Amino acid sequence: MANVTLIRVDFRLIHGQVAVKWTKVARAAKIIVVDDVSSKDTMLKNILKIAAPQETKCLVYSVERCVEKWKETQFGEGRVMMVFKEISGVYQAWKAGLEVSELQLGNVPNKEGRKVLAGEVYANIEEMKMLREMEGSGVKIEIHTIPEVSGVSFHTAAKKYER
Repeated sequence: MANVTLIRVDFRLIHGQVAVKWTKVARAAKIIVVDDVSSKDTMLKNILKIAAPQETKCLVYSVERCVEKWKETQFGEGRVMMVFKEISGVYQAWKAGLEVSELQLGNVPNKEGRKVLAGEVYANIEEMKMLREMEGSGVKIEIHTIPEVSGVSFHTAAKKYER
């Protein structure tokens, strides 16, 4: 069974901060990108694999395939970092059986119906319900954009979101 050291939501998937900073923090030998759109697009998959650090294996799964691989092999061996594009994706995977003890929210952009949760993380009412359900079941959720700056607990940010 792999040691999943970081599960992050970041709509940019693999970019400079993830490739250079968060993979080092997670000491990840493997990055699993979870995004239904990217998993179906060969060019996007290749771009993500190129963006990953050279010594780091990169796999791109749909939410459904991610859960299947977890149930079949627990992602094999070694240290794994997972990056989901959307809050709804990690929620769906968790509801379907992916073990999530901690969740990091890194960058969820503002769009219609969302308001700021903290920093560069925005959420709508439905996403807040998902996060509250996960937190209520024991998942530790933190908003943490870059390693050099301390994160904020979801619980704390949610109180401000309510105002």
